[in-house]
Amino acid sequence: MKILFCAQDIAGGQALLPLISLPSIGPADEKMLVMAGKSKTLFEKPGVFKNFIDADTDKELFIKVEQFSQDVIVTGTSFTMSIDKQMIEWGRKNDVPTLSIVDHWANYSQRFEHQKYLPNIICVTDELMKEEMKKEGYNKEIIKVTGNPHLDNFCLPPALEKNPVLFISQAFTELEGLDTGYNELIVTKDLIDVFEDKIAPQKMIIRPHPRENIAKYAPFLNSAIVDTTSDVNDLISESKIIVGMSSNVLFKSFLSRKKVISYQPGMIGEDQCILAKLNIKKTITTKKELIKEINREKEFIDQKLIDKYTKNNSTEKVMSEVLKLTS
Repeated sequence: MKILFCAQDIAGGQALLPLISLPSIGPADEKMLVMAGKSKTLFEKPGVFKNFIDADTDKELFIKVEQFSQDVIVTGTSFTMSIDKQMIEWGRKNDVPTLSIVDHWANYSQRFEHQKYLPNIICVTDELMKEEMKKEGYNKEIIKVTGNPHLDNFCLPPALEKNPVLFISQAFTELEGLDTGYNELIVTKDLIDVFEDKIAPQKMIIRPHPRENIAKYAPFLNSAIVDTTSDVNDLISESKIIVGMSSNVLFKSFLSRKKVISYQPGMIGEDQCILAKLNIKKTITTKKELIKEINREKEFIDQKLIDKYTKNNSTEKVMSEVLKLTS
């Protein structure tokens, strides 16, 4: 069986990596990766995967894809007119079945361009994600609850917590028409107001989203450090408190038994943070609540819930759906 994998964003690439890393079933098995955008930082690491096409630079992309003669296409999901959408469209036109993995509980319409680029099968993390997609009009018959392969056995190793606070940012100010009642700059200012005196002489670490223009953080550099280069998993392990808005990194931090806070001051509309959706932790919406939450010593660890997502055999479940498409 020949499988063509395709990823644009890092999170989508992370969902594919366990599948790519599976040993071949037989001598005829072959895997090819089409990568683009930020996913390349994941796959270009030494020893990760050698059989790939760089969709950003290779002018013969679709010639090579056709020559590979794949049996199935497996993609991540992302915003904009990304390479995963292009490959879903290519698969449809060339009678090649497609499967996509959704890695986060939000923005389903943007991931599939309002169902314009719809694969044969959509693999989702849990029943909540399936129900949310059904409410948005997606056909329940193509949605399969498999879990996210990236979360299989996920738990970051303990490390010296040398960073008192890590802020996981998101590119809200870069998204036109988004009205949440707050943005990453408002949150950054509030966090500095609350933490600066508490953690001096240390500084808060800001981890921007890959789509962010980090120049916007210039006014805060006397009180915070913007880190775009460290491995985000290392930053999580080495931080005492992880604060974010609705980033999926908060969920991964929870799975690693870290103290996590979703801070969305003046939030408008539905809470998109998965911690609140799963009733793991209440979202904090005022600075007063934030101070109270910071001072709360005990962090509840729901081991049963952690096991649900990390001991789910998601990689095998997704691969089972892939095999069904080719049988």
